[in-house]
Amino acid sequence: MSAVSAFDWLDVDGPDVALLGRTAQDLQRLQAPAALLEFDRIHRMPVKDDERLPLSTRIVELVFERLGSSRPVSEAVLNAAIAMFCEDVAIVRRDAVDLGVVDRTDDGSSYRYVAAGFRTA
Repeated sequence: MSAVSAFDWLDVDGPDVALLGRTAQDLQRLQAPAALLEFDRIHRMPVKDDERLPLSTRIVELVFERLGSSRPVSEAVLNAAIAMFCEDVAIVRRDAVDLGVVDRTDDGSSYRYVAAGFRTA
């Protein structure tokens, strides 16, 4: 077997551009902090902010995609939805509030998605 045959996206006519593009996208997804979401529930969130914050943001985006981004939700509903993705619900919720991805009422009883308010810590 030649070394070239190990690359399924390359043949005698040149590269299979579509397959090469899909492979590149898959590799980019696997290298992103949110790659964990593609595989299993997250048992332990990353400690480093540059790894955890994008992951927390993506979790909250997914939660509000499913719950509906136009309506406020109670803390209990938000916690239950986040818990489907990871065990450390409090850190994800806190990151989302700190980053401006969600607004929280003063009493902490209601949360609203505000993606336009997103800022990087």
